[in-house]
Amino acid sequence: TTEESKKVPDYDHLFVDVTMNPNWKDISIGDLVTLDVEGFEKNGTIFAPALDNRASCVAIIKAAELLSKIMTDAEVYYVFSTQEEIGGPGARSGAYISEIEYGIVIDVTHGDEDIPGYPKIKMGEGPAVAVGPVTNRKFVEHINKVAGRYNIKTQIEPIAGRSGTDTDDVQLTRIGVKTALISIPLKYMHNPYEKIVVKDVEDTAKLLAFSAAHLPEIEYEELQSTGSVKEGE
Repeated sequence: TTEESKKVPDYDHLFVDVTMNPNWKDISIGDLVTLDVEGFEKNGTIFAPALDNRASCVAIIKAAELLSKIMTDAEVYYVFSTQEEIGGPGARSGAYISEIEYGIVIDVTHGDEDIPGYPKIKMGEGPAVAVGPVTNRKFVEHINKVAGRYNIKTQIEPIAGRSGTDTDDVQLTRIGVKTALISIPLKYMHNPYEKIVVKDVEDTAKLLAFSAAHLPEIEYEELQSTGSVKEGE
């Protein structure tokens, strides 16, 4: 009925029709259920399941490949963490054991979505760099400066409070981590077919690699500001 359609059903009234004999005993409470779909690419756009967060994994791998060809004094750890959707214990553990000073979290964000009161992040217009309480201002400025230096198109994503990503946990690890969040625009999040633009993933990889490679510049600038080193040293 119309009235029933407005109510949220409880667990006792949710069912999955697996089209099997009711006497079949190999399905139990807690078993995982997923949709069997096959991804595809069309005109530089990928439609596939679980691009949140496979796309970020690809970006990190491509960044590692690129960074391996760049001379840098930065010591970089690559962490592929789990359980971001349930509180981020994977990222928290990774940040803790690596004892990092700076952390860049790669995730996806809603792209081409009309969300009231929220700036529109466009697909194909580059990764979104978050600005807000959970990100470090100087680190974000560094990333934006790197993006300009290498002509990497980016977008600004304002975060009013918690980001809902691993950034929230990494930032608070140990005595605190200077954290930044770079997100790949993605449409139809948490659906069987998610949509992402390949170039956005590639640009995210470049931004991550070059931001890490030039990380020592932040420390040098901080030393300059305190008078510990002088220009040209």
